[in-house]
Amino acid sequence: MFFNKNINDCKLLVFDLDGTILDKKSNISNKMIQLCSKLKKQNILFTIATGRSAKPALNYANILGVKIPIICLGGSLVIDPINNKIIRETKIDKNISKELINILDEEKYESALYYGRNIYIKEISEWSKGYIERQSIPYFIDKNFSKILNKKPTMILTVGKPDEMDVLEKKLRELVENSLCVVRSMPHFCELSNLKGNKFFALKFLLEKLSLNFSNVITFGNGEADIEIIKKSQIGISINNSPEKLLENSNFLIAPPEEQGVENFIEEFILK
Repeated sequence: MFFNKNINDCKLLVFDLDGTILDKKSNISNKMIQLCSKLKKQNILFTIATGRSAKPALNYANILGVKIPIICLGGSLVIDPINNKIIRETKIDKNISKELINILDEEKYESALYYGRNIYIKEISEWSKGYIERQSIPYFIDKNFSKILNKKPTMILTVGKPDEMDVLEKKLRELVENSLCVVRSMPHFCELSNLKGNKFFALKFLLEKLSLNFSNVITFGNGEADIEIIKKSQIGISINNSPEKLLENSNFLIAPPEEQGVENFIEEFILK
């Protein structure tokens, strides 16, 4: 294959979770767990870079046996799974946060605020109840966010129908211009974070800690939040049902998790 000459330079594998190594039921295959064990035996590093919050991300890291820091909350947090400490966190200016929440309230969008590992909601709604249960995360109720907005949030999460989020995303990008990062990790989500609270800057930070660079990385992803790290990595691999913008920037396309695309790639090209 075209990347055979480069693959020996790769010392770190970076996996997105949902839609990349997690199937539609949020499960990791037994084969993936076994392959990660083999990667460790060959001294090949691996980690996850996900939009999921700290607790579920750490749970999956534990299942896979990740021993180096993980990237979660879309890059706003980097956590060491060994001691459970946050080693990098980006935040949003509180005045900007207040302004954005006011706009979202006026437009009647449902929103939530992340502060590190915890999420704050205004009330228990059908969406927030399901989200909190799926993520298994600590949550706090703060009506109108009157108390918590005096602090800088890690991320603002807004939820709605995909077509509504398309409109909101465009509006928010025009509003914040180059002051915040706007990401769609899921069709029904729109997330706002610090400009450096994304996967690219989080991975750059991690590589510096590991004394590596992007030429040592193979990245696997399936969403627009993965574009920059896919582009910068020595080998960028995307799931074949990913958005067109990601596919255009990938070196190689693989099957979705239900068909074990990542597992098959590791087995065929990485493990020896």
